[in-house]
Amino acid sequence: MDKIPRSLASEDPDKSSLIGEVVRSPTSWKRNLAVLWIAQVFTVAGFSFSFPFIPFFVQELGIKGEGQASLWAGLVQASMGLAMVATSPVWGLVADRYGRKINMLRASFGGAIFIFLSAFSSNVYQLMFFRFFTGVFSGTFGPAMALVAAVCPRNKLPFAMGILQSAFFTGTTIGPLFGGLIADAWGFQGAFLGTAVLLGIAGVIVMLFVREDFHPPANLSVFQRHAYVNLFHLLTSRELVPVLGTFFVVQFAPVISFVVLPIVIASIATSNIGSVTGIAFGVTGLAGGLSSYGAGMLTKRVRMTRILTVACVGMSIVIFPLFFVREMWLVYLFLACGGVFQGAMLSMGGGLVGLAVPSEVQGAAFGALQSVTVSAFTLAPLTGGGIASQFGPRWVFPAQSVCLLGAALLAKILLAARVGKQAEVPRDAPKVEDNTESGCSS
Repeated sequence: MDKIPRSLASEDPDKSSLIGEVVRSPTSWKRNLAVLWIAQVFTVAGFSFSFPFIPFFVQELGIKGEGQASLWAGLVQASMGLAMVATSPVWGLVADRYGRKINMLRASFGGAIFIFLSAFSSNVYQLMFFRFFTGVFSGTFGPAMALVAAVCPRNKLPFAMGILQSAFFTGTTIGPLFGGLIADAWGFQGAFLGTAVLLGIAGVIVMLFVREDFHPPANLSVFQRHAYVNLFHLLTSRELVPVLGTFFVVQFAPVISFVVLPIVIASIATSNIGSVTGIAFGVTGLAGGLSSYGAGMLTKRVRMTRILTVACVGMSIVIFPLFFVREMWLVYLFLACGGVFQGAMLSMGGGLVGLAVPSEVQGAAFGALQSVTVSAFTLAPLTGGGIASQFGPRWVFPAQSVCLLGAALLAKILLAARVGKQAEVPRDAPKVEDNTESGCSS
């Protein structure tokens, strides 16, 4: 990479001590992938317990009106997102210094504590305060992707990232379904408490079963002195900027409707709003999980940039009709179709980033990807809430469709032209057996 300092390149033996290294061992890399997949399912399911119901929780805390509830739900999410945007690259540097596993433990247990506290908020300002610190201390997907990328054979990386991304959609399938049942039975506070419990379980799984033999930098003082300079060079590198820029839009577009979808569903459904909303999000997650797994397999034959472009166009087409529908079965149908394309879209991000940077700085790179993701998750609800408050909730869906077409255009022009060929796995890459030196030992 042209702007990444040579101190970050493993081929420079005199300076490689500045970056921590995950030592590869005969242990199967698939073991860590499987354990991290399970942990991520618990984590995402936990957040999905409460995320779809934030607009309703905001209304319980005294905010009246659909438009205002959507706007405040966006602001609450933004408080968490802004904190995560600012801290994710820093946590990525911590991972490169102290190891990816301990970084995941920080995210799991830190998130559990502040989600637990947010359940006892008495007004929206307290809720926003606790969500902010949830953003500071949570965020497991970046560390999980960095750990997988550090131990996975390079020619298996797109497949591994597709599998890991499927955990996101599996969690978003399970979480809203059970979260909706809990919300109907014990209120929306119960959904937040369920989130805290599941994040704690995920942390225990990582602590007990993830194996990492991490060697920290030998020269800590030099590492600390150059850490932020190296991070700046990484984030402005020619290889990484197009990927991060494109994936900001890719992540932004699907999330615009998140804060208004529960409001739209409430205007259609007549009873059991929590369960019906949970099913709607669960249908999307189920379709996305199956799709992300299939997209990971498809990267063996089709370029990732092409998969990304087609998926963006497809989701744009199937989301637009939600502006018109007045029946729940049609809502489920179009959300399921959108989930298929969304799963393919999001599963490409980790693979493109992992192949664009040296393994020694993947902690910081995936921290940057997480910042981009959270930036999208921060601005998209605000955008959706603003559109809903000005024009009505349903006008968010046409705006979402236009954004998806913009994402397809960026993927086609920016990624395919600048990093498409460099970020593809060679078709003639040698196969790596399960027992090769590609795992982590304890």
